[in-house]
Amino acid sequence: MPRAIILVALIGGGIFVAVSYVTQLVHPGGVFEDSASAASSITLRCFPVPRLLIELPV
Repeated sequence: MPRAIILVALIGGGIFVAVSYVTQLVHPGGVFEDSASAASSITLRCFPVPRLLIELPV
């Protein structure tokens, strides 16, 4: 088996584990009011952005 395939699998797995761990630190439990907006909820908890920049009128 080529070394590159194994390295890609290990690096991808490591990134997945790191992101999952940080997500659980930021929002433990995994219960969200709206599952469609779970990613934005976690992002806003990690990187607070003023609400005026997010809620722009369409």
